[in-house]
Amino acid sequence: MAVQLPADLDAKHQELYDRLSKLKGPEFDREYMQAMVDGHQDVLGELERQTGSSERGVGTAGGASQANASVGGWAKNTLPDVRQHLEQAKQIEAKLS
Repeated sequence: MAVQLPADLDAKHQELYDRLSKLKGPEFDREYMQAMVDGHQDVLGELERQTGSSERGVGTAGGASQANASVGGWAKNTLPDVRQHLEQAKQIEAKLS
């Protein structure tokens, strides 16, 4: 399956880029780590949603069902890494506060 990647940032990430690009030193470090924590929490929520959907067998017949199962399997395998990265980001953020 071919996936078309976006050419530009969405509004949320463009705003983050613009805000971070104006910061330096400890202020940048704090804001960047807050963004990393927020981003990992968002990804974790989405992966958990995908995993829950695949475990309940939600989907349509045929290829869509196989695609849902594939995404659910990938999400399940990826969850431990994202959880670990989130905890590491939280630890770093706490040291910067």
